[in-house]
Amino acid sequence: MSPREDFPTKGLEGAPSNDIGWHFGSPVPNAKGNIACKLCGKVVKGGITRLKEHIAHKTGNVAPCPNVTGVIRESMMNILKESNTKKIDKKRRKDEFLSQLREEEDEHEEFIDEISAIRQATRESTQSQQEWHRREEFRRSTGGWDNIYEEGRSSHGSAREYHRERTSKSIPTESEFTLRGAIPELVRSKSSKQPKVNDSFLKSFRKKIGEAVSKFLIYERLPFQLASSPWLYNLIQVSTEVGQGVKLPTPYEVSDVYLESEHQRVRDWVNGLKTHWKELGATLMCDGWTNSLNQMHIINFLVYCSKGTVFWKSVDVSSVRSRDAEFYYSLLDSVVEEIGENYIVQIVTDNEAAMKAAGKKLMLKRKHLYWTSCAAHCLDLCLEDIRKRPSVAKVLDEAKKVTCFIYNHIWTVDLMKKYTQGKQILRPALTRFATHFIQLEEITRQKQGLREMFNSKEYKESKWGQQKSGPAYEAKKIVLGKDFWKKANDLIKVYEPLVKVLRLVDSDEKPTMGFIYEAVDRAKRAIQQECRYFTEYEKIIDNRWNFMHSDLHSAGYFLNPQFQFGVEHSENILIETLEGTRSVIERLEPSLDIQVRMVNQLLLFRDKHETFGTPQAQRAWKQMNPAEWWIIYGTCVPELQKLAIKVLSQTTSASNCERNWSTFSYIHTKARNRLKYKKLEKLVFTYYNMKLQIRHQKRMSTDDINASFNLISLDYIFEDVDPLSEWLHEKENPLLDGENAGVLPVDTSDDEMDVNQSQ
Repeated sequence: MSPREDFPTKGLEGAPSNDIGWHFGSPVPNAKGNIACKLCGKVVKGGITRLKEHIAHKTGNVAPCPNVTGVIRESMMNILKESNTKKIDKKRRKDEFLSQLREEEDEHEEFIDEISAIRQATRESTQSQQEWHRREEFRRSTGGWDNIYEEGRSSHGSAREYHRERTSKSIPTESEFTLRGAIPELVRSKSSKQPKVNDSFLKSFRKKIGEAVSKFLIYERLPFQLASSPWLYNLIQVSTEVGQGVKLPTPYEVSDVYLESEHQRVRDWVNGLKTHWKELGATLMCDGWTNSLNQMHIINFLVYCSKGTVFWKSVDVSSVRSRDAEFYYSLLDSVVEEIGENYIVQIVTDNEAAMKAAGKKLMLKRKHLYWTSCAAHCLDLCLEDIRKRPSVAKVLDEAKKVTCFIYNHIWTVDLMKKYTQGKQILRPALTRFATHFIQLEEITRQKQGLREMFNSKEYKESKWGQQKSGPAYEAKKIVLGKDFWKKANDLIKVYEPLVKVLRLVDSDEKPTMGFIYEAVDRAKRAIQQECRYFTEYEKIIDNRWNFMHSDLHSAGYFLNPQFQFGVEHSENILIETLEGTRSVIERLEPSLDIQVRMVNQLLLFRDKHETFGTPQAQRAWKQMNPAEWWIIYGTCVPELQKLAIKVLSQTTSASNCERNWSTFSYIHTKARNRLKYKKLEKLVFTYYNMKLQIRHQKRMSTDDINASFNLISLDYIFEDVDPLSEWLHEKENPLLDGENAGVLPVDTSDDEMDVNQSQ
């Protein structure tokens, strides 16, 4: 970038990341963390942040850039300050989140008096340790108590001398002695030569805690990521407070006393969320899974509400021989009865034929709820239908050949990373959907690096570079040719709009009922603009949409002020969505008189009358979530307001049910023979809802302050140049991370790695 150019506002395309700093620097090959400044040529060590400090003339870590303009320097300094502010704010909100966990623990503590007594005893013990430390310092400074009156020294003189010495040294504070109480070895540590005793104690404490946690995780063969568990943090904090002498709970106490206590705490949390179901409505999400190893079949039920999702129950139906429509109907009906039909707006399940038939039958009995198909499943099946087309299958097969060859050999993986700046072409995903598109997109992103790799001297002189047939030859031919890249880019133009819709619905963070109809329509329009063979793809999309479409989707579109007031409707869309809304009114509202009032109120909404037409209301729909907008501005039509809030507060997918099913398989198989069924139910209920609660609280404490008020923007989603980045690199882990819960991570030094099974 020339020093005269304006300061950029977006990341540099093709750069290692979206960081604005890459406009001013280039990564140095084969030197991780080294970046060459584009303005002065200086190689900066320490990564992109250090380069930005170089550009901004931030002193302390790196020399300033002599060629940067004042405008760019000041702009970069502002970015660094903003980033630092965000870090501080993030830490503050993380501390608030952990503090909230502690407060919830205290609310359910049954032995407050005992804990208080322990803490008081700890404080008294700490004070005694401090007094002992002072006396010991006095004794050492005088050579022992017997030397106080020796060599002509008086007791008063020695005391004054001791006072001067003591004030020149750092005596551990009460908090440091608390740490000593938790870690006995700290009492024996000697750090009198260190100028900052506080720092040395904290470092020693952290090291010992780290060693203890690591030993526990390694010995029990637990995933290392558990070291970041908020409950481990809570455990260490409580242990520090109570100090030594408190015995650990027995296995019996954990499985009986404390499981019961935690189950009740979680039950109280679920009941707290349930109070919102009457106003906002709820979605019953259902999905099944079969373990291919032991043929265990489990069905999960979760209840979605825009205030938070809760786990309801898990049912092991492995012993049921005929899982037909009648069986699913009875099961769904019983769960609806448990929850209460008056709370449920819809039931979302997978697309199994028997489940669909059961849902349709349930709607005949339960007159005031809907069954709908999981939108994420339907869209994924749509992508699968596209993949089956011969021309598409050929492109994806070629991409697979390239990936398999490179990842079957450690040497080729290392060589590839050398030419792709460390980037991979197998992108880790937190979703099982659209895997073929994810792989194809990553290969096209690394086109230049892959071509340089296969043209490099190292590769040509290797045993693979000299082969005239086989996987190595085919991969080289594909990458260095032109046909694959052209067809891959054309295919991405078809896949990407659908993946953007899939990304929208594969989340329960915000309700998507008001957006699915318009999102699918925009995806079709985007494909039509970019694809010569749109008619063929349109048939595939319409086939899956017709299977998935519900009157609720139409009502969500019609009642969403973003689309009612912000877009031009075609006559067909207007008729379809209005009829769908009328059908939803008829089904969800049992009173015929109220139904008529609601239909009349639709006209007030459509024509911007009364509170809908105020300048504030018309400005607010651009900045508020649809359901929240109705809560504020729908007061002139109370009957329609109630229905609109319920419809617009729903999700469109059940994909939240299936996050790492293996955890349920693990719990059921490992615990089935040791626990009674009632206790097993409590264990699963408590475990899953603890995960959900933590996820919900993290969202509330680590997102931007106004994130809960940010509306879903289809304009942003469809203009995003990288629709996968946020989806695949979410800040939160999958809901249940038990797939490898019993296995240590293993590194292999073998030259050959078989990745065909993962393709």
